[in-house]
Amino acid sequence: MYKGKIVEEGSVKEVLTQPQDPYTKLLLSSVLTVEANDCSLCCNYNNFRPGNF
Repeated sequence: MYKGKIVEEGSVKEVLTQPQDPYTKLLLSSVLTVEANDCSLCCNYNNFRPGNF
């Protein structure tokens, strides 16, 4: 949805792997991915307190 309007329809697989709308593409490009062997982006749970994010 963008500004209250549906901008993308399809199965989850279609929308996530082949987005057609520019806004959907922008949202998907903003998702952070962490490689299993890269700990530089891991959360520091020792300092985590609910509401501090």
